Amino acid sequence: MKYIFLLLVIINTTLYAKPYKVANIHKIKKAILTLKNIDNADQLAIHIKDSSDYFKVDPRLFVILMYVESGFDNNAVSETNDISIAQISMYHWKNNPRLKKTGKFINKIDKNEALAIYVMGEILSILQKDHSKDDPHWFLRYHSNTLKFKDKYFRKVKSAFLKIKGII
Repeated sequence: MKYIFLLLVIINTTLYAKPYKVANIHKIKKAILTLKNIDNADQLAIHIKDSSDYFKVDPRLFVILMYVESGFDNNAVSETNDISIAQISMYHWKNNPRLKKTGKFINKIDKNEALAIYVMGEILSILQKDHSKDDPHWFLRYHSNTLKFKDKYFRKVKSAFLKIKGII
């Protein structure tokens, strides 16, 4: 039953949204469209807002990391076989017991953008809890813990952040 509820949260189309939530979704959509003109920005903004609220992770991180990781393409597959709009590493996360809320659904992320964004939220939440006190750039661990890749990734993330600065 609890998994059905989580799926409903993911699919939520904010029919009962409060005015402030709609404004925040509008800002998220504007940030997405600032980075890349895509047709499904409305839906992505809703899913980002829902996951951001649920896992208490800054929505800018979702927007920036999805842009840098996949260019907002849910069919993206990396050289290391990371999949979906969120470029989730199945090697690291598929059977990870820390994915308590989304672990049972991870095999479906390549077919469901909302689910991929929700799993991304849980992963970011885990990384935030584990590393935010010691590392101000803890979110870079989403991509890699390797210093060589972390620096290159940081430059891409910073560039995207500067493009949407002040929007969200």
